[in-house]
Amino acid sequence: MAIALRGTGAVAAVTNTTTTPVTLAPAFPAGWQADDIALLVTANYTYSSTRYSITNALPAPSGWTLLFSQGGWAIFWRRLVDGDAAPTFAITGGGSQTAYAKALFVVYSGASTADNPFGTVVNGTGGSTAVNVPAYTMSEAGVALTVLMGGYSGAWTTMSGCTELFDTQGPPITGPSSTAMDAAILAGGATRAASTPQTDATAKTGYVTYYVSFSLLADPNGSTAPTTPKNLIVNSAGTWKPAQSLFVNQSGTWKQAQSVWVNSAGTWKQVL
Repeated sequence: MAIALRGTGAVAAVTNTTTTPVTLAPAFPAGWQADDIALLVTANYTYSSTRYSITNALPAPSGWTLLFSQGGWAIFWRRLVDGDAAPTFAITGGGSQTAYAKALFVVYSGASTADNPFGTVVNGTGGSTAVNVPAYTMSEAGVALTVLMGGYSGAWTTMSGCTELFDTQGPPITGPSSTAMDAAILAGGATRAASTPQTDATAKTGYVTYYVSFSLLADPNGSTAPTTPKNLIVNSAGTWKPAQSLFVNQSGTWKQAQSVWVNSAGTWKQVL
């Protein structure tokens, strides 16, 4: 199974003017499965008098790992398991501050099964109207992803050679919260072209734009069995994976095999 977009969830957004917490509850896209990689993109900021502040990112939910944080933006990830529930956040305002927050999920199937399935993370800062996004070269096959942050209230232009997964503004629509994600599935060694400059359609003096580029690597086994496996390989839901155990039927009773041997070029070798 090649790496593929499983889905992008709807944007969850809340506003709170009180000290009583309001729940921010993004939802997984439909059809996600165990072993999918979920990216949780969040933005958190406040408004007081005549000034917005986007400096405090939301904390990592339990079981999720921080991939990137800049100002009030944060990206977390998790390898999903059966029974997973989407995390929630408690958003509090009050006093002279109005709190705003938003979050959504992007989920991919067919990603690397390594403990860290991501390639190099590269980020940078731009001006109030645009940010220069450099080229990104894939270390291995996978999907090159760029998140664009900041601006003011306008939509981002889609990067050349990419598909825009989401582009969201607000709340409120006049807030400094425009966020977009662009993606390109590429072979190992391929390069996603630079986008210079990458612009927000609406900007305001004094605000800063940001980008972060990273790659989610594909499962190197994919749907083709390795030609020289060092372990027993089984096909699970279209993906070849090392078997954790093997059961055999002995006189009508299923028992766990203690070991498995195969004959390779006339020599017996243990594979499990």
